[in-house]
Amino acid sequence: MGQSAKTVLRRRTQTGYRVWMCAQQLTDERGFDGFTMDDLAELAGVSRRTLFNYFPGKADAVLGTAPELTSDVLVTLSERRGSDLMEDLLLLGGEILGPLDITRAQVERMKRVIISNPRLLTLCYERMAALSAQTVAAIRARDGDAFDGPRTVLAVRLVGAILDAAMENWLAQDDGTLVEAFEKALRGARELLS
Repeated sequence: MGQSAKTVLRRRTQTGYRVWMCAQQLTDERGFDGFTMDDLAELAGVSRRTLFNYFPGKADAVLGTAPELTSDVLVTLSERRGSDLMEDLLLLGGEILGPLDITRAQVERMKRVIISNPRLLTLCYERMAALSAQTVAAIRARDGDAFDGPRTVLAVRLVGAILDAAMENWLAQDDGTLVEAFEKALRGARELLS
């Protein structure tokens, strides 16, 4: 990737992040129905048309880009065929959480915003269900009959519950990263279930 392409990508990432943070700020201050896309465009310093280049609608702007397994993560997962499933899920969790540059205050605001709006809560659930289905499909494609469908679904949902607990613990602490809290919670769960 050339320098100009990197500059364009960095600006695009920064703008998307700014729009996401502004959408959360407006939702937290006014409620989800208390602002328009024009209000969001003005606060983010972009045109209304530019907003839709980043997010298809207001709910997506508030929640940010949906988490997904990138092609790099899928390649890494496929190369670990036959490895420990829970270690693989730990790796996936780190790959998804690692790039997030987010503070505790931002996570707390995100929780407030999601919990206070049933539409956002539903969309958040749908996004997690899609990520879970993508993860199950990737594991099944890699391991075939080595992991039956229900067992794989159970493992992925268990990791989702562990991530939720890790996030709560991370918010209550003053140090460490979210990835570190996730790793610690996953290892604790393994000890409990062994």
